[in-house]
Amino acid sequence: MVYTGLVSGNPIAYGILKMYWLFAILEIAVVFGFTALVYKANSSTLRLMFLAYSFLNGLTFSVLGIVYAPGIIVSAFLGTFVLFAVLAVYGYLTRENLTKFTPILVAGLIAIILVSIINIFLQNSGVDLFISIIGVIIFTIFLLQLM
Repeated sequence: MVYTGLVSGNPIAYGILKMYWLFAILEIAVVFGFTALVYKANSSTLRLMFLAYSFLNGLTFSVLGIVYAPGIIVSAFLGTFVLFAVLAVYGYLTRENLTKFTPILVAGLIAIILVSIINIFLQNSGVDLFISIIGVIIFTIFLLQLM
């Protein structure tokens, strides 16, 4: 569902959308630079790099607000929040050692990666949905292991 505000012809929105990949690549480059210089550079350089990262992060994520309807963004945020809250409470209260699932989860993660690569060529939306569901389940159990 595409937000109808994009059709209104906002030049800033179109400018950000045209330059999206440039902003995303620059953001990743700043992260790698920041990581490489974190122990070597002085604090003012790191502060400037963090401000550049924050600016680029705002530009890349603002595309979500431009492209998608506010209701979709709110429902995605609320769904994520509820899932995280439930898993955090479960992980905090459980007495079971969940690390016994690690080999199965790693095998599942490798399978997701391989099926995703195959599906790049097949472009099957059903497989996309299956990968998404299985991915959520696998990463949910990975997160439960960490809590």
